[in-house]
Amino acid sequence: MFTNIPAKCEITIFSASAVLVDKIIVDNPPADGIVHWDLVSKEGLDIAAGIYLYVLKTETGDIHKGKFAVIK
Repeated sequence: MFTNIPAKCEITIFSASAVLVDKIIVDNPPADGIVHWDLVSKEGLDIAAGIYLYVLKTETGDIHKGKFAVIK
């Protein structure tokens, strides 16, 4: 789950080795700052446990980067 995000943005998720895992286009109502990700790659496969990186790009061009861990 991603929280406190802009209503309209794009979240790109990469593996620790910089392989594109998934891209989420967010188009929420302004009061909803939450996006749930199903932990499934763009190919429809369950992702493995590990470290992942994300890049969040807003409509105005602001970019925010971060990382998270998936533990199964």
